Amino acid sequence: MILKLRKRHRYIWMILSVLLPLGFALALANRPGPVLPEEELIEEAAPYREREVIATAAAEGWQVNICRSPDGRAWLEAIFREASQRPVSTLYLAARVGAGPAEAVAIGPVGPRGIYQYPLDSLVASREGYYVFFYDQVRKEAYSEAPLHKSR
Repeated sequence: MILKLRKRHRYIWMILSVLLPLGFALALANRPGPVLPEEELIEEAAPYREREVIATAAAEGWQVNICRSPDGRAWLEAIFREASQRPVSTLYLAARVGAGPAEAVAIGPVGPRGIYQYPLDSLVASREGYYVFFYDQVRKEAYSEAPLHKSR
């Protein structure tokens, strides 16, 4: 390096030795806080607090409820008590026993244990006489079928 570049290099490093720690300190001091207060994170979503179960189906290891909120929104709530042995499966609603995926309404994928909520449109939620079944996408077969029983 020539003398002019060495001097410039030295001054730049002296300036950086002051500005870098100052920049880190300012960045740490100006970090944003939590997105939501902790109380709001724990609360349940408003439409799902008050609900009316309008239909239920159950079999070994799972239960399905069709629910409606006071404002008219409907959803299907699937409760899986144990993990599915067929992980690439989809939950369907059909009008008759033995219907395949072409004749049914796909609701959503099957997950591990837990409670899942799938939104429904009002026409699907209000129809009479549904059957719930699971369809294995790999084996191309329906399994674990049960009728939905209306609560009222």
